[in-house]
Amino acid sequence: GCFAILKGFWGARSAERLKSPHARQGRWLNPSPNRANAPRARQKAERSVVGGVAEDVVAAAVVVVLLQEVRMSEKRRVYQLLYRSKSVGDVNQELGSILASSRKNNPSRGISGLLIYREGYYLQLLEGPEALVAERFAVIMRDPRHEGVEILARISDAEAIFGDWAMGFLDESAKPSNVKVDVLNKLHDFALRNAKPVDNRTILSILSTFKADCRDLSQETPA
Repeated sequence: GCFAILKGFWGARSAERLKSPHARQGRWLNPSPNRANAPRARQKAERSVVGGVAEDVVAAAVVVVLLQEVRMSEKRRVYQLLYRSKSVGDVNQELGSILASSRKNNPSRGISGLLIYREGYYLQLLEGPEALVAERFAVIMRDPRHEGVEILARISDAEAIFGDWAMGFLDESAKPSNVKVDVLNKLHDFALRNAKPVDNRTILSILSTFKADCRDLSQETPA
């Protein structure tokens, strides 16, 4: 991991420094036998040490940045749960509250996803660590703001689709740029139709296509 790479990096830098003339001659710790030249030798050694440390700091920072970029480029493996339910009560107020709570709490839990609302029905995908997704879904099941909760798909060890969205939002008034009409219609159909659970490959394909073409909906709110 990162620590092993950095450990190897620092070990290599230390070995390189020990090969320097100042290190071999012991000038970092021992003054020159020639007293007249001792101050100059010490200054030269100090400059060498400071310069070496500065180089190490800059190089280490570059290594850390590169490691972060590699991590971000890798898709998270997650558990995904897709469900549908019917809304109860004041929908606009409910949606605002649901989104605000999700966007505040999901990042610390490693949960991401998408919430779709259409004609009184919710369709939501949750993705993240399985235990935390299950814990969150148990809370959702008891929420009085909706009823008739139906699980459409459960997918283990999948690639995160909405990893950079704490909770995206889409309703019938939204017009996501570049998303094909048939893809939107399929998503809305999942929310509205009283159909059998969705085939995992089908829903993953549709959601992946939607996310790839869609603008950022992570801050979208009800109209």
